[in-house]
Amino acid sequence: MTKAEKLNLFFVGLFFVLLLTHLNKIERSGVLVFQYLLVISLQLVLVRWKLLPEKIYNPLREFIVPILSVLVVFDSITEIVPAVNPRDIDYLLARLDYLIFGTYPTVWMERFYNPYLTDLLIIGYCTYYFMPVILGVVLKVQGKEKEFQEGL
Repeated sequence: MTKAEKLNLFFVGLFFVLLLTHLNKIERSGVLVFQYLLVISLQLVLVRWKLLPEKIYNPLREFIVPILSVLVVFDSITEIVPAVNPRDIDYLLARLDYLIFGTYPTVWMERFYNPYLTDLLIIGYCTYYFMPVILGVVLKVQGKEKEFQEGL
């Protein structure tokens, strides 16, 4: 098992434990348990047994399972986090902003509002999700296995 697979299994396992300890507070808990079990089982089976042709096995193990894991965790965070910590602390963070900056940064930044700037920032925000996947693919295609494993 590679470092990346161990790390992936650790984080998926961590969120799975959080899910299991808060089942009664999560509306879609049955669906999420199934998704987590599927991802964990798939990764363990792929690590243990090479049941498929290499042409299918390698992309499945190196790309599909990690991406699927990220999607499952990302999709479930909005349900698991409020179950683990139901207290909203946004008002404390807003007060902290005011103490640090002497104003509310969001109100101060309204003067810069521009629809084109908003579009540009949305593009930047979207790259946050795709850039790690693109970087991983580029490293794999270039044969930089060490960098790929360390980059995860």
